[in-house]
Amino acid sequence: STRKESSAASDVYKRQITVKAALNRVEGVTSVDVRYEERDATVTFDDEKTTVEALTQATTNAGYPSTLKQSQAKQE
Repeated sequence: STRKESSAASDVYKRQITVKAALNRVEGVTSVDVRYEERDATVTFDDEKTTVEALTQATTNAGYPSTLKQSQAKQE
């Protein structure tokens, strides 16, 4: 008989990588920190090159719809 086991940790890692890759492909993104277990990602981006809407669309297209949780003041 064949035995197949899946690792929850492995699945979480794959989701993190998928979301991170999707966000990193958006022009203007400079850093992405994904915490899938918390269902949270922090994205640093150039707001002259992309928008929050483009970022949420990228995660939706990757199969993980998202919304803006909070916005920090623009850094100079």
